[in-house]
Amino acid sequence: MLLEEFEALTGFYPDQLLYEMIEKEYMESHKTKEEFCKDYLKNRDGLANKAQRSASLILAKEKMENEKKISNLNKEIEGLKEALEKELEWKPYEFRRNVSQKEYDKMAAEENMVRLNDEQCKNILSDWFGFVPERVTILHRVPCHEINRHNLVRNVGMVVRDPLYFSTDWNYIRFDCGLGSYELYNGTLRLYYD
Repeated sequence: MLLEEFEALTGFYPDQLLYEMIEKEYMESHKTKEEFCKDYLKNRDGLANKAQRSASLILAKEKMENEKKISNLNKEIEGLKEALEKELEWKPYEFRRNVSQKEYDKMAAEENMVRLNDEQCKNILSDWFGFVPERVTILHRVPCHEINRHNLVRNVGMVVRDPLYFSTDWNYIRFDCGLGSYELYNGTLRLYYD
């Protein structure tokens, strides 16, 4: 029996997999097309349920196989990512024109160093360099970078850099103003490169 014949006799439009199960049941039944279709519509002897159950089992099996394949592929992807990480030889990197983390940590470790709040920082920047306080954004974190053997740089996180002050020639503030990024380091205003 063709799919079109089954649809015409029953008014039911099964998907391809379900029709294959219906066709299998039909071939085993030795009934005429009309008799089989009537029995299918009335679900005599659980005929419709049996075909649906067979199709559902096949779908469930395919789904499990696909999930297993996906899981294996995800494991393979993770392994390839790890191998790529090793191959690219990522190393910590700091832009040479910026204040290094080592320099900042040394300054922050001093016991007389004062941590400034945003208002104090804005006042210093306004008094010393003429920045408009309302346009200044004080930043308490800077990005950490890594560089690979092909000189590609990536951002791998953030590190805390609170504003520090001891004197006019021993201080640190990281801030943005308008489109510019800056560092005040030991009384010297520097562009910040990112």
